[in-house]
Amino acid sequence: MNLRSRHAYCTSFVFPLVACLCLITLTGLAQSGTELKIEHRDLTADAPPATTTLKIDDGVLRVHQLNQPNEDLLFRAPAETVWLIDHGKKQFHKLTKGDLDGLADQVAGALAQVQEQLAALPPEQRAMVEKMMASQMPGGMPGSAAPAQTGRWEKVASGETVGRWTCDRYRYTVGDVSQREVWIAPMASSGVDPAAWTTMTKLGDLFKGFAEKMPMVIPKGQIDPAAWDLPPDLRTSGFPVKFVEFTNGLPSSETRFASIEAVSFPPETFALPEGYREVPFIAAP
Repeated sequence: MNLRSRHAYCTSFVFPLVACLCLITLTGLAQSGTELKIEHRDLTADAPPATTTLKIDDGVLRVHQLNQPNEDLLFRAPAETVWLIDHGKKQFHKLTKGDLDGLADQVAGALAQVQEQLAALPPEQRAMVEKMMASQMPGGMPGSAAPAQTGRWEKVASGETVGRWTCDRYRYTVGDVSQREVWIAPMASSGVDPAAWTTMTKLGDLFKGFAEKMPMVIPKGQIDPAAWDLPPDLRTSGFPVKFVEFTNGLPSSETRFASIEAVSFPPETFALPEGYREVPFIAAP
């Protein structure tokens, strides 16, 4: 798989998981043998929500996105290894932390080369190319946006209902402009299982580390870290069941837990499919 193909694959499948996995890392919200369904909705478009299903057991986790029916992610915590499974091609890619670091370094290096080439272009031509590239990258061209401003969290409502949870609502603002709202339920009502929590945390940390090295996912200096952290007094006492993102002060997307159910999974749930071939995700230089 060449660099262009890996970038396309990350954009269509891996990158959309990052926000979801960061949300998972914050919650600690499952029991061993639990199925979670998370819905993500674009509030600016009239389209059905994208649903992500997580199946979690002792030290293993499987992720399936309904809008990507031919692709699954399998994670085994003890090995800190991810398998990206392509059912359409009957193949899978094995990824360790070292592989993810290598991919991030390759893409960052390629972007650095592109920026050097852009610097040699006439201003008008450079601006045209940068605009085209920015439209294809989630975070835009690294360094193209102004540095992030520091914002603040504040509690804006109590006793609101999200699914089966009673929540307090918090808002993150920069200046007077809303950036994010989160609905937080008491941790005591979550039924936290330490083993499942550890598995989710390890997967979340793996992808968070990958995202932080990818300037096209989290442009350094352009995102306020506090925007993704819960208020300090809630990091151990509550868990978020719903997020709403704002663009230019207006709600633009929503992510929420749709259901959490205790399930006894058959062993094959967390096994690689028989007959599938392993394909390197990162090509040799």
